[in-house]
Amino acid sequence: MGTYKINSKYSLILKSNNKLLCISDNNIYYYIVEENEKEEVMTILKSELFQSQNSKIFCQLLKDKIIIECNYLLSNRNTKSYLEVYTNQNINMEELNKKRVFIIGLGGIGCEIINHLVGVGIKYFTILDFDNVDSTNLNRQYLYNDCDISKSKVDVVEQKIKLKNPSAIVKSYNMFVKNYDEIENIIKKEHIDIVICAADTPFLDIRIFILEACISCKVPCIFGGVSILTGQYGPTFLNSKKMSLYLKKLNKIKKEVKCNNTNKSSFGPTNTIISAYMSIDIIMTLLNIRKSINSLNKIKTLNFITRKDYEEERF
Repeated sequence: MGTYKINSKYSLILKSNNKLLCISDNNIYYYIVEENEKEEVMTILKSELFQSQNSKIFCQLLKDKIIIECNYLLSNRNTKSYLEVYTNQNINMEELNKKRVFIIGLGGIGCEIINHLVGVGIKYFTILDFDNVDSTNLNRQYLYNDCDISKSKVDVVEQKIKLKNPSAIVKSYNMFVKNYDEIENIIKKEHIDIVICAADTPFLDIRIFILEACISCKVPCIFGGVSILTGQYGPTFLNSKKMSLYLKKLNKIKKEVKCNNTNKSSFGPTNTIISAYMSIDIIMTLLNIRKSINSLNKIKTLNFITRKDYEEERF
């Protein structure tokens, strides 16, 4: 006997006149429910998962794909349902969960991205940071607590990932990146599927190093960061040609800017917003659903005051 669920694309309402309304987007359909089927339909509407039945209404709903078979891990059912509605296509959660992510920078953005990726079932993490947890981090870097102060960020984050998912495989690198070779070697060693830049140190160089390594290894990458009034997510790159355009721009800026004063003030909610937008694009990249990558080949900037975002630059 199989296990089934209501297709997430539809909302079902059983009316007192025994009509079962089926609502999808702007369309409304209805089915006539026999009196002896009412109890069964009510059970279906109240249950997240249910067993197959031989009734006429069940068979009709199954034929019309209003009811669908649930043949995936129960721990992933909510994520799978949401992603299938969001992308309008079938999602293979097992393939998604096998992907290997490399997160550089375990600050306010990096920590929240990890929370989101653990939540969707990613279990292969490579993490890199050179810093220790400081008391000033706790207002926005929510993987850390008072008891973590002075500890290595990579050590703490590895423990937190495994606490959330005991089957997770985490490779930690406590280091300050000095050249692109170091990133390239990690990408090759850990068989990385995407590089996530959530770091701002060393200034400009870290992005240049990541781009050079990803171009060499032909691996996708995504960038993001926050300032006081705005935040940026993207660009997300899938191919080396587009990466080269961004790399050229950054090298030009590096020649013109010898030193800068970066404001380190940061606020938890703004970090969370940008990390959430980045996480969606990371997941869409891992699923290879290009149409749903909002920052594909472009920088998206969000104004935290007006709550509006705009396309800053396209590559």
